[in-house]
Amino acid sequence: MSECMIFDSWTMYGPGPGKDPDERWKLEHLLEDIDFYGITGALVRHQQGYHYDPMFVNRMLVKEISAYRKRLFPCWIVLPHQAGDFPKPKELQKMMEGEDVKAVWMSPAKQGYPINKDVLGHLADYLNEKKIPILLSIQNIVATYENLVTFCNIFNNCPVIFGDARWVNTWRLMTAVMDSCPNTFLEFHRFQGNRAVELFSERYGIERLLFGSGLLKSSGGSARGFVDFTLLDKDKIDKFAGENLARLLNQSPKISPKAPESKDVIVETVSNKKPVPVPVFDAHCHILHKGLNGIGSTYLMPEGDIDGVLKINRHIGVDLTAVMSWIAPVGGWIEEGNKAVVDAVKIAPEEIVGLSTCDPLQQSSEEIIEMCNYLHLKLGFRGLKPYNFWNIPYNDKEYHSYWEFANRYHLYGLMHISENDVGIKAMKELSIKYPNVTFLIAHSCSDWHFARLVADLLLEHSNIMAEITITGVPNGLIEWLCNTVGSERVIFGSDSSMRDPRPQLGWAIYTRLSFEDKKKVLAKNFAKVLTKGRLLEHKLPKIVSQVINIE
Repeated sequence: MSECMIFDSWTMYGPGPGKDPDERWKLEHLLEDIDFYGITGALVRHQQGYHYDPMFVNRMLVKEISAYRKRLFPCWIVLPHQAGDFPKPKELQKMMEGEDVKAVWMSPAKQGYPINKDVLGHLADYLNEKKIPILLSIQNIVATYENLVTFCNIFNNCPVIFGDARWVNTWRLMTAVMDSCPNTFLEFHRFQGNRAVELFSERYGIERLLFGSGLLKSSGGSARGFVDFTLLDKDKIDKFAGENLARLLNQSPKISPKAPESKDVIVETVSNKKPVPVPVFDAHCHILHKGLNGIGSTYLMPEGDIDGVLKINRHIGVDLTAVMSWIAPVGGWIEEGNKAVVDAVKIAPEEIVGLSTCDPLQQSSEEIIEMCNYLHLKLGFRGLKPYNFWNIPYNDKEYHSYWEFANRYHLYGLMHISENDVGIKAMKELSIKYPNVTFLIAHSCSDWHFARLVADLLLEHSNIMAEITITGVPNGLIEWLCNTVGSERVIFGSDSSMRDPRPQLGWAIYTRLSFEDKKKVLAKNFAKVLTKGRLLEHKLPKIVSQVINIE
């Protein structure tokens, strides 16, 4: 299958404060990564645009990428001229045309100017006349409906590309703005809501949606998940992947699309729009009740019930999923949530394993034990999922009966912990007190700081492991964690259907790990955790033993 052009709308490189020593940020890293991830070309910004004189940074950007203009396209940061520290629009126009700059980005919150025509009108006259695309991070504007619509109306002849939007708190906002303003476009590297690309395509047309990776901060492999595992037809996915941006800029990369540099069979298969060819186990999945599409707050989860989970899993090649409810751990409706998981396991016992949830505020120790006897001993659940929303530390005595049961039967716990001494201390104490329990730290790759805390825990305690899922998909962090603690200690999870599993799976697949290490992360490590459980009356799905026995 021929490669489609991937023209990335959302990349940035350059030094900046607060970066981890192992974080990728150099131009050479960007060039390496776009080849590694199979990205044909990219619209590029400079990180120092947030921190220093805009025109100084713009000139530096053009200078630094000058040798790579066949595939890197500069995006300048611009702002109103009235304060005297930025060129007037006519002068700006000459500069941009002289350097063949076809797009700009704006940062009103960072640079402290209001969203008002009195302030932005002169700049808007130039940008509107030339139909210059404007990139606007949702994090760099006070993101009210009124602000966003006013901005789009001021720049009404420009494509306004919203990026960095997390679906969790902006799905309803973005639909409102896109309904109101036909000049709005959306890039998706953080907009990882379940089936978001397909649903926004239905509502607005694929022409208003753009591929963005978030490189160098985020993984380009994650963004590829929406392309490689798409539910759209080829014509639409070609537009999303690159043709839409080329149309807006009126220019395209001057090189032919190439396959990702990673040569293993997993990437080769997936990049050809086929399911993952090796076993995949998802250790972190929430389900809704049958027929539901959200939880009524800012979280939308289209097709978030067990039928929807199975449908997308089968499409992308996920063989086994560990399922918990949403309503029990997050909403605190314990009985109803556990019942939903029971129903899910009954529907697909060879594809679903269950996790229980308890709440010591609602349940006595006797009630927790009774619940565990039913869910774990009678029905064969292998995992436990408490939650830290309840302000009871996991190592509190109120949880003792839960962990004692898990310890007796060698079960595992999926732990969402805080990044403070309370969360770290709890994990240390639990791992020592309950040595037969395997503790998976959820969201271990949240950021570089947290991953380092998790790594220290894993190096000290052999019964703690790291589950990776997070929206930010930090670039290179999975590899760093595997190299630091060992690839046998890291486990794939997606957090579907709260988020779409496809970018999470893309993140795990497009790594610089060896083929054998990828197989461990994708399935084998979690298979070993599942087989530790001493529930002799219950057999695990057949795929578990198959994975364990694969050489």
